[in-house]
Amino acid sequence: MAIKVGTSERLPARLVLWKLSEEAANRRRAKMHENARNQRRTLSRQSLAWGDWNLLISNVGVDKLSHHECFLL
Repeated sequence: MAIKVGTSERLPARLVLWKLSEEAANRRRAKMHENARNQRRTLSRQSLAWGDWNLLISNVGVDKLSHHECFLL
């Protein structure tokens, strides 16, 4: 998905998302819970839901870096 990032200057970029496997998402959520406990805060349902996804913002074009290559990196 094409996006713009930045506050004073809006730069073109792309947003790449992919859903983690259930096992990887469970590991990530466990780590999120551990970090929240260590910082004495609670996690929102929204934060936990984002734990199922990898999110990448890149300014490298699709012609140079495919979605699959982003996943491998």
